[in-house]
Amino acid sequence: MEKFSVKKIIGEVLGTLALVLVGAGSSAITGDLLKTALAFGLSVVVLIGLGFGITGGSLNPARSLGPALLQGGVALEMVWVYLVGPLAGGALAALLHKVL
Repeated sequence: MEKFSVKKIIGEVLGTLALVLVGAGSSAITGDLLKTALAFGLSVVVLIGLGFGITGGSLNPARSLGPALLQGGVALEMVWVYLVGPLAGGALAALLHKVL
């Protein structure tokens, strides 16, 4: 397992950006909780499927932190990618949603 990869952090940022934009956008457009949940759930499945080969498809800092703490070693050394990437992606999505 490599310690750092630009592809991994970009993948986490873009995956989380897309996920948050789908959630925020669908709730703002439809106002229907069921449609928003369906859009969000399907986007999670698609984004994890697309990102699994590059980043492991985390998109969730808590999902990455728990196993890294238990495994330790290299996983713990590179967990920052899975903490910073989704936080940056979420912040960018909030800004884009505000602008759009």
